[in-house]
Amino acid sequence: MDIFSLAYNTRTIAKENLPTRYEDLAMPQWRGQLGIESDDSIWYGALLNELGEAKGKALFEKIMTNQGVSIRKGHSLLATMVASGEVPMALDVYNWNPEQLKRKGAPIEVAWLSPTLALPSAVAILNKAPHPYSALLFYDYVLSEGQKFVAEAGYVPTNNRFASAYSTVKYKVIDPGFAANQQERWQKSYAELLSKRNQ
Repeated sequence: MDIFSLAYNTRTIAKENLPTRYEDLAMPQWRGQLGIESDDSIWYGALLNELGEAKGKALFEKIMTNQGVSIRKGHSLLATMVASGEVPMALDVYNWNPEQLKRKGAPIEVAWLSPTLALPSAVAILNKAPHPYSALLFYDYVLSEGQKFVAEAGYVPTNNRFASAYSTVKYKVIDPGFAANQQERWQKSYAELLSKRNQ
């Protein structure tokens, strides 16, 4: 599971000054401070679905128009830009990116804005796997006992038997079927949003 999180540079932004809701991102103190991933139409579309489409669109258009948002391609790159201080705060990195950088000594932390959304990752067996029964056994292992290693590596296990650093985070899982049906519409809407960025 990849949880979309806010990431911030701890040398630039104090924890007590963090926004607590998406509406706070439109406040003047965040001008020139925000970054966003260039291909996160699923996050954006699902977020609008939670906030209310008209309200969410108006809010994000205001943020893009007034705040001078930095647009980066790739969640890992965006998190690295936060760690370096080039982008003080990112709105949509995967939860594990900052944790990996933090373990290396980077001044980066995650924070959660509600609604917090998560995207399921996939495990699958290839259509023409040379050893499909072995693949099926591995598939079963990954979804059961293998989840222990997912948690130990700092990722979010989907098997509730294994606790992780994210066990207390309240998040809503984006329905992959719904997202697939909305994909074209969400991509168009996100592209329109990014085009409104004030340089």
